[in-house]
Amino acid sequence: MTGSVPLSSQLAAAIDASPSGLLVVDAGGTIVMVNREVERVFGYSREELIGREVESLIPLRLRTKHEAQRGGFGARPEPRPMGKGRELVGLRKDGTEFPIEVGLNTFTADGCMYYVASLVDLSAIRSAPVVPRSGPGTGGRILLVDDEGSLVAVTKRRLAQIGYEVTGETSPVTALARLRATPGAFDVVITDYLMPDMNGIELIHEIERICPDLPVILMSGNQTWAPEEERSCRNLKRVLEKPVTFQLLGAVISEVVLSQAQPGH
Repeated sequence: MTGSVPLSSQLAAAIDASPSGLLVVDAGGTIVMVNREVERVFGYSREELIGREVESLIPLRLRTKHEAQRGGFGARPEPRPMGKGRELVGLRKDGTEFPIEVGLNTFTADGCMYYVASLVDLSAIRSAPVVPRSGPGTGGRILLVDDEGSLVAVTKRRLAQIGYEVTGETSPVTALARLRATPGAFDVVITDYLMPDMNGIELIHEIERICPDLPVILMSGNQTWAPEEERSCRNLKRVLEKPVTFQLLGAVISEVVLSQAQPGH
């Protein structure tokens, strides 16, 4: 991830590996930083994106309106998380349009304000077949833990479409508090690995103390834990490498929930 905003090498690597598209724009609307997912979604190389006007990534008919909205947001900046109806139309390098959901925030570096946009491509989600709620393997109560609120919002909606009841938490600490308050409320936990306060392996060990039989699915974009750490997690049923398709995630959830329901388990 390159650009004019200084970052530590560790932070830059973590941002670049994010399954959500992350794009940083200066106060004048010029793109100064992108990650790999933005390159993939829009079809441009990083070198082509840095220095472009952000409005070039939306259709021509919408650019004037978007520029005015950007100016309004700059005048009254406040976090706008995903999952709140903030949907736009993106324009790929090849000229195709596609729906995206956008979360916005700002930060200041060296006295300059920057916009941060987190992006999720909705086209794959909408084109994927929806399994009927009464279909085999659907149903179940899921606790979803991921510090990226954008992923929690999108994943909740998609899993709800195939019959799951999903509770999302962006902090492992609040997730554990919820489990302590209602230990029998969930059939499976899905958690990210790299999170503030504690990582996914540490979270699983805490879950085991509260709910010894609650199965956990661990998702990670960068598997850095030792094999013995994974083997020490009794409740860990599957490990999935990000980015995970919703088809695969739905199939794995069904497999885990059904295996837990088998007699004698």
